[in-house]
Amino acid sequence: MPKLWVTITCAVGALITALLIGFPKSPVVIPPTNPHDAERLPHGTKKSVLIIGGGVAGLSAAFELAERGYDVTIREASSHLGGRIKTTQVEKLGRSFHVDTGHLGVFHNYHQFHDIQERLGVQHHFYPVDATDIEFRDYQREHIYTWEPWPLNIMGLIMRSPNLSILQSMYWIHAGFDFVNFDYTKVYQKFGHMNFDDYDKARNLHPPFAAIILRPALAMTFNDPKKFSAAEFLLYSHFFSISNPKANRKDMAVHNSQDAILDAWVNKLKSLGVRIELNSQAEGLVLDSQTNRVTAESSHPDEVYDHTIIATDIPGVKHIFQNTISSISPNTDIYKILTNISDRTISKVTLAPPYKLLWVWFDKQLDDTNTPVMLQTPEFSPLSCITQLHLLQEEFIQWANETGGSVFLFDLYVWNSGNIDDAKLWQFISPIVNDIYPEISDRKFKVLDFHVDTGTTHPAYLKDVEKYRPRATLANELGIPNLSFAGDWLHTDYPSVFMERAVFLLGEKQPIRCCYQIM
Repeated sequence: MPKLWVTITCAVGALITALLIGFPKSPVVIPPTNPHDAERLPHGTKKSVLIIGGGVAGLSAAFELAERGYDVTIREASSHLGGRIKTTQVEKLGRSFHVDTGHLGVFHNYHQFHDIQERLGVQHHFYPVDATDIEFRDYQREHIYTWEPWPLNIMGLIMRSPNLSILQSMYWIHAGFDFVNFDYTKVYQKFGHMNFDDYDKARNLHPPFAAIILRPALAMTFNDPKKFSAAEFLLYSHFFSISNPKANRKDMAVHNSQDAILDAWVNKLKSLGVRIELNSQAEGLVLDSQTNRVTAESSHPDEVYDHTIIATDIPGVKHIFQNTISSISPNTDIYKILTNISDRTISKVTLAPPYKLLWVWFDKQLDDTNTPVMLQTPEFSPLSCITQLHLLQEEFIQWANETGGSVFLFDLYVWNSGNIDDAKLWQFISPIVNDIYPEISDRKFKVLDFHVDTGTTHPAYLKDVEKYRPRATLANELGIPNLSFAGDWLHTDYPSVFMERAVFLLGEKQPIRCCYQIM
């Protein structure tokens, strides 16, 4: 179709869509929770904070508080900081490589994480990726990107697709009202009782449109797509697609997470006086029964703090609460408060299925120079994504240039295939990979080495679960004035997902940092 007609058709389709569905609501500014608090503690004032957990949530809390003059201690149970973006060192093929337990990609709408990047001065460790490449079994490969404002972004996406037609956009109108009129204050009330399949049936989604545009996002959530909450799906769609023309663009780290951001983060924290304790498992909390305040962590009862933040994963916070409750007399008010918090929220928040990451070092590279660095594979379960690290991260690029080999990362985000020995994992998934990249089999790529990592701590975003997620301030509200939470398993009062949810900050004056006051 000539370019002019494509433009005209796209414009007409956009006009019809806008007339039938409308336009998204304009964004609003969230006012500060504590607008009258000082940017820093008054001169001569000393306040100490214990942060339990050294993942992204704990590091961001420490950064914010230390800059504002608090004495901060981070206590991390493992030997690494970073949580689900931590970097570990492995010995392969006679040399050391650094492998990440998660992709470090910063989406356009990760405003607070971008703020952290800028404050650390590490923007140059990332490069922009404007498109998403997706492989299907029954459709042609998609190269999806948007840059136009609504509704031209949807029309442009459809017009650029090798699988969809402009007429099929009309089928999207069934669900268009939900996307465009997204209301975060009501989305869980309206759709929280549904999973995505329920929503698909209720809105009679056009199968190709759902398969090509909507369902691929589900495969990247670390959750079982068949159980994923429809309300969460609408939130994700709003956050990554509808809220901003550039929402789906992301910055990918060109180094491992340690080199890209964690080293700079830790160095900055140390320069601010933050004390970091690794291999330090927090077992429980010590509370004053008279004031209901947390005074210490039970493994270090002599170290007294003015405020405590639990920034662990779900198993960590459950462990701390169970141990704390078991150590307190049932006849006390603090026992009732802690039990109420645990029973109402923490005990009901669940984990997603385990996931596996497989790194494979091959002796050859693909001949196709146009192959994408990262390819999503939503219809090739248990495979979710394939990344060619020798095209992305400098350490692997250097090794590939020296040897002519390649390093592939295979993400298996929902692992339900039983106990397969790590040594047999490539053998297990290779038939699936060969459906996508037959060249690996045809040219007899040789496996030089491999590494496997298994994760078990991603939150589950199932139907009817959101109502149990605590806010950061829940303990404050229920009677423990100096205990707070941080992490991606919490509920926020504004749209936020994944890593961005983990780093919502502890501020006072700036609207983007409006969670709670350190008391």
